[in-house]
Amino acid sequence: MSKTETKDLAAAKAGMDIKMARKYLADGRLPSGVKPERNWRTRADPFEGAWEEIREQIPNTQI
Repeated sequence: MSKTETKDLAAAKAGMDIKMARKYLADGRLPSGVKPERNWRTRADPFEGAWEEIREQIPNTQI
Protein backbone atom coordinates (compact mmCIF):
# COMPACT_ATOMS: atom_id res chain seq x y z
CA MET A 1 0.00 0.00 0.00
CA SER A 2 1.49 3.38 -1.00
CA LYS A 3 1.43 6.58 1.07
CA THR A 4 -1.22 8.04 -1.22
CA GLU A 5 -3.50 5.06 -0.71
CA THR A 6 -2.99 5.24 3.07
CA LYS A 7 -3.83 8.95 3.16
CA ASP A 8 -6.85 8.42 0.95
CA LEU A 9 -8.07 5.61 3.19
CA ALA A 10 -7.58 7.76 6.32
CA ALA A 11 -9.54 10.60 4.71
CA ALA A 12 -12.35 8.24 3.77
CA LYS A 13 -12.51 6.83 7.31
CA ALA A 14 -12.69 10.36 8.70
CA GLY A 15 -15.53 11.21 6.35
CA MET A 16 -13.43 13.86 4.62
CA ASP A 17 -13.14 14.43 0.91
CA ILE A 18 -9.80 13.14 -0.39
CA LYS A 19 -8.99 16.43 -2.13
CA MET A 20 -9.63 18.36 1.08
CA ALA A 21 -7.42 15.99 3.08
CA ARG A 22 -4.61 16.43 0.55
CA LYS A 23 -5.00 20.21 0.81
CA TYR A 24 -4.63 20.14 4.61
CA LEU A 25 -1.68 17.75 4.46
CA ALA A 26 0.12 19.96 1.92
CA ASP A 27 -0.58 23.09 3.99
CA GLY A 28 0.63 21.52 7.24
CA ARG A 29 -2.05 23.19 9.35
CA LEU A 30 -5.21 21.83 10.89
CA PRO A 31 -8.57 23.02 9.53
CA SER A 32 -9.07 25.11 12.68
CA GLY A 33 -5.77 26.88 12.01
CA VAL A 34 -6.68 27.78 8.44
CA LYS A 35 -9.83 29.72 9.33
CA PRO A 36 -9.16 33.41 9.99
CA GLU A 37 -10.20 34.54 13.45
CA ARG A 38 -13.40 36.58 13.42
CA ASN A 39 -13.09 40.00 15.03
CA TRP A 40 -16.57 41.40 14.46
CA ARG A 41 -19.84 41.02 16.31
CA THR A 42 -22.69 39.15 14.72
CA ARG A 43 -25.32 40.97 16.77
CA ALA A 44 -25.64 43.91 19.14
CA ASP A 45 -24.68 43.40 22.78
CA PRO A 46 -28.01 43.01 24.66
CA PHE A 47 -26.34 44.14 27.92
CA GLU A 48 -24.58 47.19 26.47
CA GLY A 49 -26.34 49.70 28.69
CA ALA A 50 -26.55 47.51 31.80
CA TRP A 51 -22.98 46.34 32.55
CA GLU A 52 -22.47 48.65 35.54
CA GLU A 53 -25.71 47.47 37.13
CA ILE A 54 -24.75 43.85 36.51
CA ARG A 55 -21.33 44.36 38.11
CA GLU A 56 -22.98 45.83 41.22
CA GLN A 57 -25.26 42.80 41.58
CA ILE A 58 -22.37 40.29 41.34
CA PRO A 59 -19.87 41.18 44.10
CA ASN A 60 -16.29 39.89 44.13
CA THR A 61 -16.38 38.89 40.50
CA GLN A 62 -14.20 40.24 37.73
CA ILE A 63 -16.07 40.81 34.50
